[in-house]
Amino acid sequence: MTQIYQDNYPEDRRGKLYARTVMLRIAVHAGFSGVAGRLLEADLRLTRLLLLLFALSFGFAAWRLTKYPSEPLHDDGGTHPFRAMRHVRDDRLFRYTLICWMLMGFANLMMLPLRIEYLGHPRYQLALSEAQIALLIGVVPNLARLAMNQVWGRLFDRMNFLVLRVVLNVGFAVSILTFFLSSSMTGLVLGSVIFGISNSGGDVAWGLWVTKLAPPARVADYMSVHVFFTGLRG
Repeated sequence: MTQIYQDNYPEDRRGKLYARTVMLRIAVHAGFSGVAGRLLEADLRLTRLLLLLFALSFGFAAWRLTKYPSEPLHDDGGTHPFRAMRHVRDDRLFRYTLICWMLMGFANLMMLPLRIEYLGHPRYQLALSEAQIALLIGVVPNLARLAMNQVWGRLFDRMNFLVLRVVLNVGFAVSILTFFLSSSMTGLVLGSVIFGISNSGGDVAWGLWVTKLAPPARVADYMSVHVFFTGLRG
């Protein structure tokens, strides 16, 4: 996908255009989170229906991907499935950035299920309903993402990427502290908003950052390594 963005979006507007395409996804995510929370509050067995809808959505997205304008990848590294790993060895900045992303990513991914645990489990004295949890985990952060998406897209085009990444990391850290040190709805909403704002920038940075480092013909290779390590983090 990142190679497609590299080939089809002009460099000076790539972040802005990418952010625009993400806006619809965020809006649907926010709306559907609210609906899903109400469904699960009414009957937890509707989880199976939601999983079926997710599977159908993935299938539809896969079909639409076949319609994207793209070119075959010309790789001189052979057919070895880990051939792109050589860029980790050869590109020092890429290697260091991956290490930093690994550390930050572990923290963020661990916090996602813990947020739900914190809101829903009686031991933490909140014990919110499914609809309230969906509001704080799905609706509020995604509305903040939607509001800030275009801003981060423009900043990605104009700022030094490493500075941008540091700003986002600070935002994630503040959101974690605000959320987990709060027991009031005001504090929880504030933590969710800060998380959504940071996540909005993270959307753009995660999807496009290799275009700032990789040679144009190697964007797909660099991104495949990045996604590989993202999978390991998960």
